[in-house]
Amino acid sequence: MRRAPGAVVLLYCLFVLAPSASATYEPVGSGVTRLTLDARFVAGLSRHRIELEARESAKISGRTVSFPVSGGRFDPTSGQGSVNHVGELVLRAGKRSVRLRSLMLKTTRRSAPFSARVGGGQLKLAAAAGLQVSREGFGDLVKVRALKLSDKVATRLEKKLGIQSLLAPGQSLGAAVTRAVPSQIAVRGGTKATLTFDPALMQKLDRLYVAITPVFPAEHEGPAFTLPLESGTVAVDGSGGKLKLGGSIEFLQLGSGQVFWEDPWLNLGASVGLAEANVQPSPPYGGRLPRGPVWGFDPAALSAEAQEAQRSVAVAVPLVLDAAMAAHFNEVFAGGAAEFGPGEAVGRLTILARGQ
Repeated sequence: MRRAPGAVVLLYCLFVLAPSASATYEPVGSGVTRLTLDARFVAGLSRHRIELEARESAKISGRTVSFPVSGGRFDPTSGQGSVNHVGELVLRAGKRSVRLRSLMLKTTRRSAPFSARVGGGQLKLAAAAGLQVSREGFGDLVKVRALKLSDKVATRLEKKLGIQSLLAPGQSLGAAVTRAVPSQIAVRGGTKATLTFDPALMQKLDRLYVAITPVFPAEHEGPAFTLPLESGTVAVDGSGGKLKLGGSIEFLQLGSGQVFWEDPWLNLGASVGLAEANVQPSPPYGGRLPRGPVWGFDPAALSAEAQEAQRSVAVAVPLVLDAAMAAHFNEVFAGGAAEFGPGEAVGRLTILARGQ
């Protein structure tokens, strides 16, 4: 069968040159891994008078050892990621002891997801018969079943503890459950931010014959302006993250000039709104300026409502005018008079940020 050259080229572009989907990782901020040791494993240790002790934030209750999560990153859409832990489990036989610490979980290594420092360097801790990742609110739940002790760890434990024929390679170690909660969630687009201007500011602009106009995809809907939320990150409590908005807002005074707020961002951690200010006409005004502060806000006035079931965070914040933007408004709309001042109320911005 003969193929047209164009079809061959097209297939090559589709399957060979097509870019791979990029992962959107969220930083892991908290959580815990609970390792439940197999009863036979614990009984064997007890027969040889080997004691278990949890240290450095780890806890032990019965056969379950809990290791607090200290960091890592996770892609909530693919279930791939890594989780770091603090705490250590000490196995003690008389005067001999060995520490199991720096526990790490990697879901990309499904057959052997856990590694740890066991009396030396980082080693594969155990093989796993199965690994399952699922969503749990804002976080991720990882279940690992049927862990079998690795050859190297079994050998190192016996050597360090001075015991023989107790920890055979492939011996059942137990099972583990990890709950990893992100410090910030990755935001997907599809919602709109609403900016409602302060009535006092609107009256002042009306007096100066300044009209406010949205530039698509921003829109004017009733008394408010809407800007699409395109991407970004947000902390569950609203204390951090950066949110990228679409569209622009134009302030126009006929016979004088224009000020645009283009490509706006809201930096929640720095309590500032950034945009590319465009002051026209140029000359005499500055034209398109580098991205810089446009609004500010008091972090104590910010409110955030987490909706765990929908994996979303609703943020509302009162905005005030930045000093540089107040100066631009005075220059363009007030003939240099001090009509606008830094800290003057701009309005209220509300955003519903949905996680990926």
